[in-house]
Amino acid sequence: MMQKKEPIEVLTYIKEEQETTIGFGSDKLEAIIYCCQAKRIRQLDKLCLSHPEYYKKTKENFYLVTDQKLIRFGTPRILSDEQKEKLKNRFKKG
Repeated sequence: MMQKKEPIEVLTYIKEEQETTIGFGSDKLEAIIYCCQAKRIRQLDKLCLSHPEYYKKTKENFYLVTDQKLIRFGTPRILSDEQKEKLKNRFKKG
């Protein structure tokens, strides 16, 4: 059974204004996140509940992350044709 998503009260913004901003300095351990996207707010709210030692909601749409290492930047995963074929076969079996 699918769980209904809880409605999130977000100020009305046009799509271009619905942003998430992450700010942290090199001299601080924590990061501040400002978020106007309902999907990201739900994600951050869940993280605040499941990991209160790392994520805290400071006020509406603002979050504090106590360890910058939790914020990650990645590169896209590029697969060779051989790797794609192996994955395709693995999913067919499973």
